[in-house]
Amino acid sequence: MNRLYELLKDHSNLNPEALEQHYLALDKEDDERELGRRLILAGLIKLSGIMEIALQYDLFPKADSVLRRLAEARRRHKVIKPKAHSTRYRISEDDVPVDQIELIDIGVNLPIPTPNLKSFRDTSTDEKQVTDMAYELARMNQVQEAEMFMIDAQEEFPKSMRIFVLLAWHYCRCQHFKDAIQCCQAGLKLNPTVFPLVEYMAIAEQALGKHLLAINHFQKLACLPRVKPIWHMQLALSLERARLSMDAKQNYQTFLALNTDPELQQFAQQRSSILAG
Repeated sequence: MNRLYELLKDHSNLNPEALEQHYLALDKEDDERELGRRLILAGLIKLSGIMEIALQYDLFPKADSVLRRLAEARRRHKVIKPKAHSTRYRISEDDVPVDQIELIDIGVNLPIPTPNLKSFRDTSTDEKQVTDMAYELARMNQVQEAEMFMIDAQEEFPKSMRIFVLLAWHYCRCQHFKDAIQCCQAGLKLNPTVFPLVEYMAIAEQALGKHLLAINHFQKLACLPRVKPIWHMQLALSLERARLSMDAKQNYQTFLALNTDPELQQFAQQRSSILAG
């Protein structure tokens, strides 16, 4: 049973035929989030409309208190204007999320890793449901409402590393790198072993040109038992910018030995050859 479909059919002004068409196109008929995503992308309903249905008919009863706080946050949210006022929300409607960071001074685009929320142990059903919903908002590029939801959820679950990681990823995607760093620092203060936060902090530092700080954090990642090949590439980039050529060359070569991405492979090979020459 798909409760969202039933509620929209009975309590909304959506075209019944269009609603049924998107419902029948679902891989899993009970996938309410996918149905909502399809309807929003098709322009049949706004996210706020689904939120109103959720609140009115307890579609997500476990997250009801957070949904209500989100609705209140949406009413009081203001776009940041320098020297005009302050707000706990940082993202504006002009921010466009990206999945890669363009390091213009280096000449390469690097991916922003999607957080693996399943790697975190469940602390409560409520926390998991809230973070899943926040992730869906971000994935649908509802950037302002995603941030509001995450920050309100963080007040509800102040020690949730899931939410810290999700918010850091969201800030990196919206290129709010200073906010990403502050988020990572706050999370790592509570739990220094959450290495996804170390990764997002290193990515943000590198994007801001803070290469010595980025080197420190990428080196920590490179010492873990399980290492992503891209960390050696990122470490090499910052080492090269810090004029530590031999170390940079070594990490480019390590990356080349582990990597399977042909585009990055070519770039790393060029940089390694230049440093060797």
